[in-house]
Amino acid sequence: MGLTSNQVKSILADIDAALAEVAKKHGLDSLRISGKASFDSDNFHVKITGVAQGGKDEAARRYEVNFCSYGWPPLKTSFTFNREEYTITGTNNTATNILAKNITNGQSYIFKVDGLQRLLQLQGKFAPPAASKGLHLHED
Repeated sequence: MGLTSNQVKSILADIDAALAEVAKKHGLDSLRISGKASFDSDNFHVKITGVAQGGKDEAARRYEVNFCSYGWPPLKTSFTFNREEYTITGTNNTATNILAKNITNGQSYIFKVDGLQRLLQLQGKFAPPAASKGLHLHED
């Protein structure tokens, strides 16, 4: 009998839970499965990524490169959405979505850039730079 998709998903969920305990034991910010798993009927492969205490993973680095220069708030800025508190943790590979962690349940969620931008503006945590408000510098 070979591995099935549902079986691999269940195994990966158990591995993620175990990795969280290992991270806690060794004082890491995180230790988790990153990327997508590949499998066939005989075996599966996953990548595990660990982040030292106070360190930044690739998602956090992408956020800083792609958003902080545009006036976005720094990483770990909190905001409220549907009466829940979230913390910005990074961006996806294409910088089209913002990743945020729900402070209550610890789950990560994906927010569309433009939607989160409006939400942060309403909460007074984001002000677009002057250039994006229609003010342009005149060059001679």
